[in-house]
Amino acid sequence: IQPLALKCKPAYTMNMLTLILDTSTDYSLMALADGSELIAEYPLGVGRASQTLLPQLQGFLKCHGYQLQDLKAIAVGIGPGAFTGTRIAVTIAALGFALSIPLLPFCSLRAFKPLKPGPFNVLVDAKGSAVYALSGNHSNTTTYNTPELLPLHALGSGPFLSPQAIDLQAKLNNSAQEWHSVQPSAKHLASQLQTLTPIPATSCEVLYLRTP
Repeated sequence: IQPLALKCKPAYTMNMLTLILDTSTDYSLMALADGSELIAEYPLGVGRASQTLLPQLQGFLKCHGYQLQDLKAIAVGIGPGAFTGTRIAVTIAALGFALSIPLLPFCSLRAFKPLKPGPFNVLVDAKGSAVYALSGNHSNTTTYNTPELLPLHALGSGPFLSPQAIDLQAKLNNSAQEWHSVQPSAKHLASQLQTLTPIPATSCEVLYLRTP
């Protein structure tokens, strides 16, 4: 089987067994989807991902009656987030090259589902009084803007969605804005798969954000 050419961009269709993987933050996950339908999910533990991720992946697939060779695509979170965690996910996603299947890269902040219609801001602590931020608007579909690295004092108006909502709100000493504690949703990611652009594994790049 020949490796995918750089120009190859196969269409993503229904009935495609897809591995969803994101280890960019402490709120990592692994899931399987068939088209846009979530089949199973497995929350990953914090730390030691370099030692545990591949065995967990193999065990996860076996538990649900699949092998690596059954995968038709790999959706991988490319950040922003921790340097090591993001690199591990992309490295594992390089399995796509060996299997000659496409990658579906996504911004890791898209794992957090908006809670109601209207504008929203997803925030993840980037340490040093800064956050990774992704704004968007949610209606029948969810649209996203470009992710940013922002100082806490530069945040606009809410509502704010974050797994660290309580801590970030305390840092800002801001009770006037609307804050919601949320966790990553594999189901929400599965619903977005058909909006992602398939790429060859060799062209996957990590999303690093730095202070301008």
